Amino acid sequence: WCSYIKKIEILSKSTYANLLGTKGSVRNVFKPREKVVARKASQRTKYTTVSKKHDLEANSCKTKLQLFQECMTPFTEKRSNGIKLRRQAWGALDPNGNNIVSLAELERWILQECEAKLGKMEGHKIWTYFRPSYIYAFNDAKTIEKGGDDDYVTKTEFRICASYLCFYATMADCFFTIENGNGETGEGDRRLSLEEWKAAYPKFRDGTDGYKFEAFSNLKSDPSRTAEVIFTEMDADSQGMVLLSEWCSYIKKIEILSKSTYANLLGTKGSVRNVF
Repeated sequence: WCSYIKKIEILSKSTYANLLGTKGSVRNVFKPREKVVARKASQRTKYTTVSKKHDLEANSCKTKLQLFQECMTPFTEKRSNGIKLRRQAWGALDPNGNNIVSLAELERWILQECEAKLGKMEGHKIWTYFRPSYIYAFNDAKTIEKGGDDDYVTKTEFRICASYLCFYATMADCFFTIENGNGETGEGDRRLSLEEWKAAYPKFRDGTDGYKFEAFSNLKSDPSRTAEVIFTEMDADSQGMVLLSEWCSYIKKIEILSKSTYANLLGTKGSVRNVF
């Protein structure tokens, strides 16, 4: 196919012949095609993202968690606006139209939304920072629908999945802050040692950590809840380190048992509005 077309182009001394024969100028040979591709890419960007254009000056005063939540929380709303946004976003989430979304498809969509909302560089940085938490949100959300495909997120699970993304990002942000990790640079080993936990413990005990998880809400009034005791409870495999998965499982369990504000989200009951 290629040999045939190439031969005819050269014999006919066409525009492409300048390129194929390595003579003359190749400038503008592909210019018309570039215009078409650029136009289609622009149309595709409008279709696959629903976030508003980013404001660099306003974003500079916000934390990574605030920026990420601003990208995802619109999709958690139960009302008509949230429904409209989820319908629009589903086309980007499910490009092949099979009504199910894989983890890879979910991650790609999150990246698109973050870059659309925050700009390409900042959006990619925020997406990378919270990426370790996406799989936990995905795994929880994909089992919500009874009789559904437990390997993928379905359309009816999308709202809860977006909510889980916000919650797991909150837990991950807290975890990374304690263990001095940095998702965007690879610093930190994503394991929490007893020494790191003991250094952060006073803030959780005094309620100044800023996250307000129920798992650490009564530390000051209960002297038996020492740093060592809580660390042992979190360290499910007793290997001397708390992994992100163990950290999230521990907090999630306590939130549900205490019927906290987060429990409305984790139990998929009630409204998740204002949770974040």
